[in-house]
Amino acid sequence: RQNVRLTGGFSTNSLFVVGGTGGSLGNFVTMDANTFVDGGLVVVNFANSTTTNTVEFRGDYTGTYGTYRGGSASDFIVLAADAPIAEFAVLSGAGNDVLVVETTTDVDFLFGDLGEGEDSLDNQFGTFPFDNNIFNL
Repeated sequence: RQNVRLTGGFSTNSLFVVGGTGGSLGNFVTMDANTFVDGGLVVVNFANSTTTNTVEFRGDYTGTYGTYRGGSASDFIVLAADAPIAEFAVLSGAGNDVLVVETTTDVDFLFGDLGEGEDSLDNQFGTFPFDNNIFNL
């Protein structure tokens, strides 16, 4: 089980969180609005998880790529990062997944494959102000 909370101005060059199976409580990663990733990758990988995962991408990212990989259960993903040159990929796998895109989100491109299941998109923009390709809803 991974339980990671980045708060209070956490700063790094790259951010990698790779989880296990999740256990009965699932995996949880959240970054607050003061998180800063300077030029590197932002990667959260729970592909081997068989329980619920929650991840919140917030803060400023100056790198060119961010990604989330979910496992075979439900995923709850919040994208609210300021990452204007980043291509961001959300690959949630099977399960009943939710992708929330908040109005603070600024990415160059958003790719979303929510996999099999009863998935939903909470697009708080109405019309995205950036290029995107989201499917398997």
